[in-house]
Amino acid sequence: MASPPKYPNFSFAADPEIRKLQEFLLELRDIMDGVVTHPRPAIAGRHHAKLQAAWKDAYPRFESFATEPK
Repeated sequence: MASPPKYPNFSFAADPEIRKLQEFLLELRDIMDGVVTHPRPAIAGRHHAKLQAAWKDAYPRFESFATEPK
């Protein structure tokens, strides 16, 4: 039986190369979101505030790159 799609509400591009890039960016976004949410032990405590502030700016860019292929 096939597993359910990981991003069911996401509209991927028809071009397979762009779709692969979109999937990669979504996976990378999810990994980074996990690191920001639970930074220990990957990121030292003194860097947590800077990481969270930077992620607030970066997260929307991942969304636009993944959803608007150029």
